[in-house]
Amino acid sequence: MATSTKLATALKMIYVTGTDGTDEITKSRTIANINMEATDENVYGFAEAMLLLQNHGASVSRIDSEILTA
Repeated sequence: MATSTKLATALKMIYVTGTDGTDEITKSRTIANINMEATDENVYGFAEAMLLLQNHGASVSRIDSEILTA
């Protein structure tokens, strides 16, 4: 039987910084080692605070990591 162990979570923000003809130019930032106990509201609140300092809007993703062991 496999067992999962939760690791730290990460926050990924993808920004559209402009266009090159018809293609979007994007940049991304990943902030790692966020405590797994942080709620979705805490993580999103942190992302909102970071976005206030940026010139561009962004999409926000939470990435949770786990290790599976047998």
